[in-house]
Amino acid sequence: MRVLAIGAHPDDLECHCGGTLARYVAEGHEVVMCHASVGDHGADGELAAQLAATRTEEARRAAAIAGAQHATLDFSDGGIRGDDAEQRRAVEFLVREVAPNLVITHSAADYHPDHRELHRLVLDAVHLASNPRRGAPAPALPEHVPIYFMETDASLRFEPTEWVDITTTVDAKRRMAECHASELDAGYVEQVLARSAYRGFQCGVPHAEGFEPFPVWLRVRPYRLLP
Repeated sequence: MRVLAIGAHPDDLECHCGGTLARYVAEGHEVVMCHASVGDHGADGELAAQLAATRTEEARRAAAIAGAQHATLDFSDGGIRGDDAEQRRAVEFLVREVAPNLVITHSAADYHPDHRELHRLVLDAVHLASNPRRGAPAPALPEHVPIYFMETDASLRFEPTEWVDITTTVDAKRRMAECHASELDAGYVEQVLARSAYRGFQCGVPHAEGFEPFPVWLRVRPYRLLP
């Protein structure tokens, strides 16, 4: 199976579903980790470019820990727009190129505007990626792809319906989060692990991650897609 995970910022996937992505790879699946924006907030001009380069390299190292491929869409922090046709096209092209069997992205309930706007972009772009009448560098997907939403920060306004045991990959999740030293301090990494312990408590294992499927026509499957 091929999994495409798309987060708004370079550290989002690592913190919210990194254990699951590492477990997919450990079980022989292909994973592409894409951050839509380059992490250039908090600086201007040349400093912003340097920060973006640093954070992209951190994301590349984190993906390598999971054994995943790395990608970025080079959007600017704070500039993701769900109604932007050019950005939607960029996400669509990525989906067509990767040709995933499953897409993971943000919940609409998340706190950050970039997260919520990317949620909308992904839903629309994944749908359009299945349309063979749209001109694109890569062919249309042969079928509509299921979409799963990952945890929100602090687990607020998010009630998972499926859990993934990440006990065997929680150390990889920690090391992936620690790659992002330019953005995350040790306290935040501990919060990330506390969340996985909380989800683990819910389902009877030491560490877990929670997910919610996008339950709409053509995307529901009668079998489990998560590891």
